[in-house]
Amino acid sequence: MSAGKGPVYLIEKALGKGRSVLTEIESKEILKHYGLPVTRQGLAADPGEAVRLAGEIGYPVALKIVSPDLSHKTEAGGVRVNLKSAGEVEETFREILGSAREYKSDAEIWGVLVQEMARPGREIIVGLKRDAIFGPVLLIGLGGVWVELLQDVAVRALPIERRDVLEMLEGLKGGRLLKGYRGEAPVDLEAVVQIALGVARLALDFPEIQEMDLNPVFVGKEGRGATVVDARIILGGTKAAGATGASSGRPGKTEELESLFNPRSVAIVGASADESKNGGRLFKYLVKHGYQGSIYPVNPKEREIRGYPCYPGVRDIPGEVDLACIIVPAKAVAPVLRECVEKRVKSAIVYSSGFAEVGQEGRRLQQELVEIARAGGIRLAGPNTVGIVNPVVHTYTAFGMALEADNPLLGQIAFITQSGALGGALVSRAWEQKIGFSRWIASGNEADLGTADYIEYLAGDPHTKVIGIFMEGVGDGPRFREAAQKAAEAGKPIIVYKTGRSDLGRQSVQSHTGSLAGDDAVYDAVFKKYGILRVRAVWDLLDAAGAFSAQPLPRGNRVGIISTSGGANSMLADECAEAGLTVANFSLATLEKIQQYIPPFGSAVNPVDVTAQVLAKPEIFKKTLEAIVEDASVDSVIIMLTTSADPVASKVAQAVVEVSRACGKPFLIARMGAEFLAPKALPYLIQNNMPVYPTPDRVVRALSYMVRYADFLGGRRKTG
Repeated sequence: MSAGKGPVYLIEKALGKGRSVLTEIESKEILKHYGLPVTRQGLAADPGEAVRLAGEIGYPVALKIVSPDLSHKTEAGGVRVNLKSAGEVEETFREILGSAREYKSDAEIWGVLVQEMARPGREIIVGLKRDAIFGPVLLIGLGGVWVELLQDVAVRALPIERRDVLEMLEGLKGGRLLKGYRGEAPVDLEAVVQIALGVARLALDFPEIQEMDLNPVFVGKEGRGATVVDARIILGGTKAAGATGASSGRPGKTEELESLFNPRSVAIVGASADESKNGGRLFKYLVKHGYQGSIYPVNPKEREIRGYPCYPGVRDIPGEVDLACIIVPAKAVAPVLRECVEKRVKSAIVYSSGFAEVGQEGRRLQQELVEIARAGGIRLAGPNTVGIVNPVVHTYTAFGMALEADNPLLGQIAFITQSGALGGALVSRAWEQKIGFSRWIASGNEADLGTADYIEYLAGDPHTKVIGIFMEGVGDGPRFREAAQKAAEAGKPIIVYKTGRSDLGRQSVQSHTGSLAGDDAVYDAVFKKYGILRVRAVWDLLDAAGAFSAQPLPRGNRVGIISTSGGANSMLADECAEAGLTVANFSLATLEKIQQYIPPFGSAVNPVDVTAQVLAKPEIFKKTLEAIVEDASVDSVIIMLTTSADPVASKVAQAVVEVSRACGKPFLIARMGAEFLAPKALPYLIQNNMPVYPTPDRVVRALSYMVRYADFLGGRRKTG
C-alpha cells in the first residue's frame, strides 16, 4: 500500500485487483484526503519500524493487522490496544502477525498499522449505503449499546445540508446525550456535521463506493473536535452508475399523458356484452358514467354492444383513436398493440394479467409490449391493472366494481394504487365517506408508465390538490425523486401508505451501515427529503388526504380544542401530545372572554369544555369558538362533538362553518356519536368542506400530517 495516494488511485487499484473491501489504512487515506479527522497512524513492515512509528506518534498506541484478505481484524486476533512501551509494541507485533497467519495462512499481509489511541469521547457511528433504487443515503447513530441494541440511527437521502445533519442528531433517541446531560458538557456537534458532510461529498464524487463505515467516531466536548477511529469502505459500483443512481425508465412528458387521461376517443379491445366479464364491465362503466367522446368496442364475435357498433379489429375502426383499452388474453395483447401502432393510437391501457407478475415467460411477454409501444410512440399503462379513472371529464376506463356506484364523487384528491383490488376497496370507502377524487390510477405492473410519471403529471394538474399513494415499491428511484421534487415545488402533498415494512435487506449485509439502513429505512429517508408523508394505518391515507383537500395548512403546531365533554378533551390532549402537537395556551384576554360565555362549571382553559349547556343554548358554542380562533396562539382548531342530535347539532354545524370561513385557520372535527342522531348536521358539515372523523386519534393524526407538511414547506422557503 502506497501511503499518501489519493482516492482515485486507491479505488482504481483495489477494483483493478478485484477487491471490494478497502483496508482500514486505505479507507482512512481517502477520508483524510477529504479533510476528515482520522487517527495518526503509520504502516510498519517489521517490529523495529513499529517501535519507531509508536515513538513518533506517542504512547499509548494500538496495533492492527493490515490485510486485504482479513475484513474482520478482531476475529483474526489482529487488534491490540493501549500499548504503552517499545517492548510491548515489539512483542505484540509478532503476536498479531502469528495470529493472523494462524487464522488464514494464505492471507496477503501488508504489515501492521500503528495507530494513536484516540482521546475518549462520545462514541458515534457515521455511515453510508448506496441503495440500489434510490442511490446514496447517510446514516448517523450513537455508538455502543445505542446502535447495537436499540438501533438508534437516523437516515437521510443525499444530497444533504448542514441543517439535515443537525435534524438527524436531534431525532436520535439518545440525542440529548450529545447536548449535555446531568451536568455533562455538550459534545462538538459542528465536528460531527463536518464529518457527515465530508462523507456525503465523498459518496457523490465516487459512485464506486457502495458502503462506508466510520465506527467508532469519538466526539470530544464542544470545541475539541472529533476523530474517526476505525473506517471501512466497500466498493462495487461503477462511474457509469451515477452518483444517485441512474434512471432506467422513459420519462413521461406530461403532454404524452393527455390522451390517457383526457382521450377524445376510446377503443375497448375485448369489449363484451356479458357484463359479468371484465370486458363487459369496462364497457358498461365507460358508458354508464357519461363519457362524452367516441367509443369503439372491438370484438370479432360481437356485432354491437349497448347499441354501439362493434369492430373486428383496431384497424377496422373508422375514426381516430386516442386511447386503446386492451382486455384480451396475455398472448393476444402484442398483436393488438401492433394494430394500435398501425392505427397511430396515442396511449394504451393493458388490463390483462399473465405478464411479469407470473414469472420468466410473463416477463418476456411484458418486455415485448414495451418494445412495441416505444417503437410505435404509444404510452402504456399496466399491464395487470384495473384501469384509470378521470372523473373530471367522466372518463371511467376501469373495470373495478367500485364503479357500480351511481354517482362517484369528484374531488381534489388523486389516488395512485399499485394494488388494483385494494385500491378499489379504498376508493369505494372514500366515496361512502363523501370523499371525492380527481383521478384514480391503478398502475399495475408499470411496464412503461410508472408511479413517478403519474406524480409528475398530477403535480401540474389544476384539478388535483393532494396525491395519495398505496405503494408496494418503487422501481425507478431517480425518476421517483424527480417527480417528488416537482410535487414539492408545486406545494402538493404526497401521502403514502407503503407495504413491506419488514427489513429484507438485513439478510445479506456486509457492515453495520448496511444492516441499519435497511430497505424500509431508505424509503423513509427519501420520503422525508421530499416532504412525502408516510402513514402507518391505511385509513390515515384517506383521513389525511381529506384534510389536505378541504382545509388550509396550519401556520404552526398549536391547537385550540373545544368540546362538550371533559373526558373527550382529555383524550384529545393525550393524542396531541403523542402526535407532537401543542395544546395552545390562551391569552388572559381570551380566557376572560370564554368565561363570560360558558357556565361556571365549564373550563375556559384549552381544551375548552363548553359543557352540555350548549344543548340548551347553542349560541354559546359559536361565541366560544370565535374567541378561540381569534387568539394569536392558535394555529388550528379541533372540534369534538359527542352525541349531539339535530336540530341542535345542525345549529352547531352552521356555527362551525361560519366561523371557519371567516378565520382562515384549519378546522377538523371528531364526532363519536351515531350518524342517525344528526342526519342533517353531518351532511351539512361535509358539503362545506369540514372533515369529520369518527375518533379522537384519527382527527389528531390527520392534523399532525398537515402540520408536518407545513413545516416541510416552511423549511424549503428558508433554504430556497
